[in-house]
Amino acid sequence: RILRLVRITRLVRLCRLEVFCDLMVMVKGAIGGFKTLFWAVILISLPLYAFAIGLRETLGVFAEEGHGAELFVNVAESFFTLFRCTVVGECTDHSGQPIFALVSNEYGWGYGFAFCIVELLMTFGLFNVIVAIFIENVLA
Repeated sequence: RILRLVRITRLVRLCRLEVFCDLMVMVKGAIGGFKTLFWAVILISLPLYAFAIGLRETLGVFAEEGHGAELFVNVAESFFTLFRCTVVGECTDHSGQPIFALVSNEYGWGYGFAFCIVELLMTFGLFNVIVAIFIENVLA
């Protein structure tokens, strides 16, 4: 056991060398960024969850009719669809047609307008703030 401790101590000393200085800064920054990343995920999820509940309650009723409403049949499916549209950028249905264009054409322009507002707030407001805070915490 003592021999193992000596070997681990040698590894720790090795990391203190000048060659590994940049690596240690990156590792410390990544570890410090996990807390910020956790809160960023929470901050992104809350507005998406609220909007998903709203779309489930309004569009979920028309799920049998199709035209994009089938993707909002329950809260989990609705949240996943909004996550794909907002965070990932993949906002098409199973056949490759844009979801909110179909929904707006079939059920009214209000859904498209609401999605555009949420997309603007998330992209230009929330994502930029999260990236700025993340960079500030990693560099600190």
